[in-house]
Amino acid sequence: MRRIKKAMLASLGCTLLAAPLQAAVVPSPSAAGQKEYRSPALYVPTRHAPISALKNEALAGQLQQDLVSLGVPETAAFYDAASEHWGSLLPSEPLIPGTGVNNHLATASDAKLDPGDDTAFRHLVWDALLRYLQRHESVLRVDTDELAKPNMTITDGGALVQIWAPRRVGGVMVRDSSMVAVLNHGNLVLLGFQNWGPANIVSPDPSLSAEQACTKIFAARRKGSAPSRLSTAARSSPLTYSMMRKSASSKSPKSKVWTMLG
Repeated sequence: MRRIKKAMLASLGCTLLAAPLQAAVVPSPSAAGQKEYRSPALYVPTRHAPISALKNEALAGQLQQDLVSLGVPETAAFYDAASEHWGSLLPSEPLIPGTGVNNHLATASDAKLDPGDDTAFRHLVWDALLRYLQRHESVLRVDTDELAKPNMTITDGGALVQIWAPRRVGGVMVRDSSMVAVLNHGNLVLLGFQNWGPANIVSPDPSLSAEQACTKIFAARRKGSAPSRLSTAARSSPLTYSMMRKSASSKSPKSKVWTMLG
């Protein structure tokens, strides 16, 4: 029975984390974004693994305790060693009234659950998810103030709700860092995190202004050490935090960078 349960959970996780979910809730890249140049050091591969695969016994023990407080079985949890944070969890937690397993939640007004009232239903779902994250903040290590405006896809008359929310630290977006959540018949069945490591922000101010960053990029281009497809003037230079590949002397560092679109 345990083997069957593990197989079912693994299958559910793979299905919900597949490309169609991302396509449904993650914005499509712009034409400018497809031409983006990115240093290989900015690519941080995720390494989701079950607790049983962790070599650090002390860490594994702490994570097991965290799962007990969450009510999530060890077979339904995966840890991301690269970001030192939970990678994906497969709970079965009732968040809003529905027909999910052990969902006995009730609301004073059935109108609030009407997916036809799109705005009210979205607010209800998002508020319920935020309360869950705040209730388990010490275990999940997610500051809800860092969640930017979510994208939400509602299908099957509200039975399936898919949520994607990017991360924002101090008002600055964090590149390639986001949260995914899925509700099935009112129950939270998937909670996933991409590159959600400790912020480790040394200074809130960038070391270079946008103009100085442009000057350095164009100087490097003239020397042949930067992509030639950059235009002579950047149309937009949004400031973002970027995860840097972990080294022996750093833990999930973030650096402020200017994104040049031209």
